[in-house]
Order: sequence, then structure tokens, then C-alpha cells
Amino acid sequence: MCMVFSYFFEVPKSSTVLRRSCDRLITLSHLQQEATRHAAGDGTSAAFRVDIQPHLAALTFHLTLDRLGARQVVVDFEADQLAAALAIYLGAPLVSNDSDFFIFAPYWANCGGLTFVPTDLCNFQTPRAYEGGFYIEAQQFLGREGPTFRKLAPIQMPLFATLCGNDYTPPGYFNLHLPGSAPQQPYVRPTAQAASVSAVASRNAIKFGRLVDWLSGFGDDIVEPVERILSSYPISKRPEAAHYLHAGLAAYHVPLEQLSPYLKFLFGETPPPTRVSQTLPTTRNLTRESYGLKAQRILVEGVGGPDYLASWSARLIQAFRRARILTHACDALYAYGIVCNAVVEDFQRREPFHLCTLPLRRLHVGLLLDACSTDGRRLPGVHGPPQRLFYDEYRRAGCTSLEKYRVSFERVSLHECTGFEFLQRHLCLPPCPPIIPAWLHGLACVLFLWARFNARPESVNLVSSPIALAVCVCAVAAHMRLLQHSEGGAVEVRTAIVRDFRSYCRSRGEKEPLRFCYLHAIAQLQSVLLHLTGLVWLIDALVPEGENFKCGMEMLPPQVMFPSGCLAHHIACRLSSLPPDKRLSLVLTYWLPRLLGGVEAGFVKKVCSMFSGLMNFVDNLLAAAPPAEFRAYRRGPENVSSPPPTSSAVTHSNPWRRKPTRNDLENLVMRDMHNVGLEDS
Repeated sequence: MCMVFSYFFEVPKSSTVLRRSCDRLITLSHLQQEATRHAAGDGTSAAFRVDIQPHLAALTFHLTLDRLGARQVVVDFEADQLAAALAIYLGAPLVSNDSDFFIFAPYWANCGGLTFVPTDLCNFQTPRAYEGGFYIEAQQFLGREGPTFRKLAPIQMPLFATLCGNDYTPPGYFNLHLPGSAPQQPYVRPTAQAASVSAVASRNAIKFGRLVDWLSGFGDDIVEPVERILSSYPISKRPEAAHYLHAGLAAYHVPLEQLSPYLKFLFGETPPPTRVSQTLPTTRNLTRESYGLKAQRILVEGVGGPDYLASWSARLIQAFRRARILTHACDALYAYGIVCNAVVEDFQRREPFHLCTLPLRRLHVGLLLDACSTDGRRLPGVHGPPQRLFYDEYRRAGCTSLEKYRVSFERVSLHECTGFEFLQRHLCLPPCPPIIPAWLHGLACVLFLWARFNARPESVNLVSSPIALAVCVCAVAAHMRLLQHSEGGAVEVRTAIVRDFRSYCRSRGEKEPLRFCYLHAIAQLQSVLLHLTGLVWLIDALVPEGENFKCGMEMLPPQVMFPSGCLAHHIACRLSSLPPDKRLSLVLTYWLPRLLGGVEAGFVKKVCSMFSGLMNFVDNLLAAAPPAEFRAYRRGPENVSSPPPTSSAVTHSNPWRRKPTRNDLENLVMRDMHNVGLEDS
């Protein structure tokens, strides 16, 4: 089994990524509205269940694959093409939930193709046992044998998908220009008022069938159908239409010629032989190439892009391939900026949870820029003069809007200091006392950065903070239970922890409404863990092999640091009903012994002493640490995200610099109504 992952966002896909991020933001904002409207219920209600990937899901998945010893590789850009090429090369089935894999194939092979297994057709509920493991039943898809594409030559399938619309083509862009008897209506985004889902599906099925009939008349030629499609556009519009068509086709190029470094990374010096053979058409090298010939050449050769990793060290590239470099910094430098996706957070009364880790992201981007030998101003994501560099971040503004902000940063390097000395200098992290284990020091650093950068009442004094105590007691209890059984039976121990923690969430039938202030704090703590872990990995990858300059920090894995968000929320709600001076005592006398399970009293006493020392240690650090530099501004109202000086919002026009017109006022009113959820246009 090989796992292939995407990395950089591609600039042509920016509108698709931002649209999906906005949809996610609106979905989660409405979740809070529903939870507030039905405050008597709790978070287990079906009305509060949304299909959103958790913040730490990717990090957890990569660490789990490492622990299982599975082959995994991160590619430079979108993984679709490399994954398809790898599956075709190895003759292996490809499992994914991306419908683009219905299209990929060795377009010029006499036989064979890509065997695609959609995850929607996998039965994960009833795994069947066999000697040494389990297998999962699934249905596979072979493009040449399916009823939809049986009439089409393999080379026609990418053209069919592009004309119907993909991530690189605006929705419905070609609808009015599809030849034959295809429906001649503009694209209408389905809404409750415009059309039902079944009506849209029926209309699409008719369009697909008629387009297949038309394309099948050209055999294995795509030059002529491309020319006919584009000739239906006015001359002034043809370059734009050709751009979208060629960009859509480029997404289906199968780069078998680029597999060599990835095969070497996955299989070593002796990769398996290829299972496919094809004869590529000769592409003409004409000074003036027709649109159709260019389309054919794109499918044969692809569209070459810049090799941003060429200036990286071999050690840094190795870390990148192993998913040890976070996507945020690479998107800031090599794409169109960082898209800060929303999670379950407090949209109504708090700033975006991402602001808590802004200093970590700026440091991450500055370090990675220094690792590049190229001029930063030549990178697509870096802007401004050398003394005032900035990149773009897309963050929540209000409840349902996503806005672009300029984030200033500096090029930074290790300068012959150790990795931890670098972190001390820039983040004021405390050194690890010799009397505490490394994992506890890592936990203390996460708490310290969260409390220092958050600067909210719940993080001023951690020994009385309900959510800080709740998160820490879950993390410490889970890790201590794992340490007790480190010699064997790890799977059984983890299963017992999950079962016990789940049962504690609703002991004696207790239920609490969702408190989004606590969910917001959990999201902030998760963000700190993610970015601090990524920063430690980046520093360790920048240190030359054999030199003792690494950070030497041990960060808890996400599933141990946050074993149960539901339980942490439950404990925080229970602690909030007590006076502040009674909360730590209840954790030490009730919650910590209970979560540790059936252990000796002496062991519980030691863990309680360690836990109490941890909270007091971080509180003392906070009292002595200087205030966070990026917080040196006056906060606006709780529900307004006021950017710090290092992060200024970009506005394309400011109507208040002149006398506002009636249209200006109407636009501002509509924007504000949209932000508070009164209008969903």
C-alpha cells in the first residue's frame, strides 16, 4: 500500500479553494447559531453534526501511518496526477473519493487502464477476517468498461470532463457552446429556489449522454473537437476559453516520466518494473500552434511548472516527502497565501482562532524563506520590498466572511545557534528543567504559548482556568496510562482509554449545552500544538546531519494531547460551576484519579504532584514573560476581528474617502447583513 498526498495549492485552483473555505465557514457559523438557538440540547444532537475534517486530522493520519510503517509520500503539488501515474505504473488499484480518477487512464496504451475504487463504494462496516489481518469489500471502476465511457476513446475522457467542468474551469463555462443536441442553458447553481437536486442530476445526465455521443464521432482524435468547440466563441473570447480548456486538460496529464524520484523514495534503489506500455503521439513543434494541437500536446507532455524545491537541501526535501513540513509556510511562499480554514469555534464573540498562532506562522515562513537560495521577491506568494516583506492570509472576518490580510514577516535563520536557543530567542520558551520529562516540557510549552498569545481571561491564570485544567488532565491521564503499558498491548490500552473517556463524558446522565468559548480554546490549543510541532520539525530538518543543534523537544501526538474533546468540554463545564480556588483541587482529588483508572495510590499521588507543578510552572512563566508583541494594539469589540499591526486587512477601495453614494451605503448594509447571517446571497 502506498499513500500519496498533495501539498502546495496551485494558483489556478485558488478560486475553488477559497469557495470551499467560505462554504465551510458558513456551515460552521450556522452550526453555532443552531446550538445557541437550541441551548437546552447538547452537542450529541443530530442538528449539530457537520461533515468537517478536524483541525489535527492530517497530522494524526501521517503519524499513524508512520507508526504502522506504511509507505507514504508527499508530492510537490496536487497529488491526483502522480497518484494516477503511480497506480498505472504499478498496475495497482487506486482508492480515493475524488471523482477525477474516473477520467485518468494510459490514453495511448493498447490495453489496461486505471482501476479506480471510489471510497463511496467501500464497505468499511463489515471487514472480513483472514489469516493475518482483514479485508474490505469494495466495487472497482474500469473506465473502458463502464456504461458512461464505453463509447469514448480513452483520450476523449479528459476532454469530456473538462467540457463538463472541473476544478480549473468555472462552473458551466462551456454549457452554451456544447455542440450537437446538448442542452443550451446557462449554468445555474442549485439552490432551494432554483432547482432540486434530482432535477439538476437529471439535466446533467442528459447533457453527459449527448456530449458522449458527439465526442465518440471523432474516434481517438481530440484536435478536431477542440477546434470546433472554440470556434463557436467570438474571436475576442477564444483566448480565454482556450485558457480554461487547456488548464482543465492539463489536470489529466499522466506524468509517468516524473515518477523516478518518487519510486526511489518509496521503494529504494530497485523499484518494481512498470506494468504499462504505450506509444505516445509525436507532438509538433510549431511556432504557431493551433488550439487543438496544443490540447493534444498538453495531454502528452503536461504543463511544466517551476521547481521550487530545487534550492532545498536533501535533508529538507526528505522531511518534505515524509510530511514533516507544514503546508502553511509553503502556501505562503509558493502559492497565493495561507487559507485559514474555520473549525468549530466561537464565531459570534471571538476573533479567529488562527490569530493565536500568528507569531508561529510568521516564524515558520521566515525560516523556510531563508532555506531557499532564491530571491524571495521572485516567489509568487512573497510581496513587498526586501525590508518589508509580506504574504497573504485569508481569515475569517465577522461570522461568515473570508477576507485577505497582509502579514509582514522577516527572513530568519538559525545563525549557528541550537534549535531550542532559536525558539527561546523568538518565543521566550522556557528551558526543560532536569527534573521533568521531555514530554511534560513540551506540554508546558504548548500551554505557555497559548496563554501568552491568547491574552484572554481563560488563560490569565491556568490553575483556575476550567478549559486549561480540563485539556491538561485528559492529556496527562492518557499519556500516563500509555506509559504504564509501554512494553506491550498498546492497541488494547488505547481502546480502553477511548472507551473509558467516552463513558465519562455522560456519567450519571449529565448534559451540558455546547459552550463555544471552551470549543474556541480547544481549537486554539490544537493550533498551537500543530504549528509548534511543525516548527520543531522544520528546525530539525534545517540542521545538518550529525550536528547537535536540534531542538530536542518532545511533543505529544494529537491523539494523546487531545484524547477526547467531548470529555474536555464536559470537565470544563463542571469546573466552571465551582469557585476558582476550588477547581484545581477537584481535578487532583476526583478527575485525575478517575481518568488514570485502577492504579496504586502512590502512583496517583505522584501524578497529581506532577500535574499541580505543571500548572504552577506555566503560571510563573507567564508572570515573568513580556507581553506578546503582536498583541500590542487596542482590541476592538469581542465580535470584531481587529488585525494587529503585522496583519493589515487589504481593501481594494474605501468609499469613505469621498462622500458615500447611495450604492455605497446599500452595499455596506448588505455586507453587514450578510456577516450577521441575515442574508445569504
